[in-house]
Amino acid sequence: MRKEITWGLFFVFSIFILAILSATVSSKNINCGEDFNCFLQNAPNCVTSSVQSTTSIDLFGMKIITRTLLKIRPYKNKCELYVNNKYIAVKLTDELKNSLQSEGYTDKEIIRVERKATAEARENKGVAICRFDAAELTTLLANWGNGAFSSDDFNSAECKGKLAKK
Repeated sequence: MRKEITWGLFFVFSIFILAILSATVSSKNINCGEDFNCFLQNAPNCVTSSVQSTTSIDLFGMKIITRTLLKIRPYKNKCELYVNNKYIAVKLTDELKNSLQSEGYTDKEIIRVERKATAEARENKGVAICRFDAAELTTLLANWGNGAFSSDDFNSAECKGKLAKK
């Protein structure tokens, strides 16, 4: 009888420890550093994780550079994506600068154009918190990983924050 009670207590205690360990592991944040593929791998199961992402997009002779903090975490039956555009800058390509110079722009005017473009781009600094189905989030992040960004990216999600209002 005493042996059965000891094994029973051991079994209950073991289940209790496993439950605590599993709760601890599931609430841990996986810091992917700057490894976007690591972050993308966590999306299908909505694993709490974060990544610092730097993107550079060439658009009409301008190079737009953005540094963004991204986080995933489970939220009820959804996957929450936190997006914080921390840094945005616009640099004119040499080709565009040469084109502007051939139109009569001075170096000072070209610098002003670049600064104005950066100021306008910085209106997109801020935060968005969006809730997606895990499959939709995974598709979105895969598209971003391939450089495919769209103004419709947040349409299928419930979003709040400055970036969500754009």
